[in-house]
Amino acid sequence: MLALLWWPLAAVAAVAAGTGVVAWRRAHTAALSLAEIAEAVVDLRATELATALGIVTPHNRVTPGIGHEITERLRKGA
Repeated sequence: MLALLWWPLAAVAAVAAGTGVVAWRRAHTAALSLAEIAEAVVDLRATELATALGIVTPHNRVTPGIGHEITERLRKGA
């Protein structure tokens, strides 16, 4: 309401809103990048992770079934 009476306040509010949108978008992009990096690390070291958890990996390959077993063991609250 005050912005209707004093136009500079409306300009400041518009800039603040734009800054908030940019900040949200950058945070979202950073979170997606971090998730992709974490997934890549697990993909690269999945066999070692399975071995460390005591899961047998035939032919040093992680199959979807072994992947599900790893997920079940690492799932929070399990």
